Amino acid sequence: MELRFVNRESDFLVFETSDGEKMRALVDDQLREAVRNSQQISNSGISPREVQNRIRGGDSVETVAEELGVPVSSIEPFAAPILDELNYVLEAALTTEVNDGNRMVPFADLISNDEPGAEFAVHREDEKWVVTVSGSKDMRWHFDNKTRQLEPMDPN
Repeated sequence: MELRFVNRESDFLVFETSDGEKMRALVDDQLREAVRNSQQISNSGISPREVQNRIRGGDSVETVAEELGVPVSSIEPFAAPILDELNYVLEAALTTEVNDGNRMVPFADLISNDEPGAEFAVHREDEKWVVTVSGSKDMRWHFDNKTRQLEPMDPN
């Protein structure tokens, strides 16, 4: 259902449906903050989608905010669903069963056996998920979330 803005009544915005039904939305602090954040992003010359693509590509919320000259709080609403997505994909990759000689083990266990304390991250690169492992050596894998397959990107 699509709503069209009609007017403002005190602390409410009035909208109308295509059937002529009117609905009101309270203008509270949360709505004001969302509008303010949207305006700050718009004024920076970058769209919320671009912010999300940069975070999906591996930039931190703090880095994006600093480069745009806006507070982190104005980036967070756009970043939250992407951070959830990144966590979901990373968890899927870490629990993917891989061959360890005679048996199948979760990817995280395979790596942790060789690289105790290794740190894992995921980002999107050239339309593919890339899992990175930072430890005594850095390693990268393409991860296909649909087929749950990991493919090493490094020759080692």
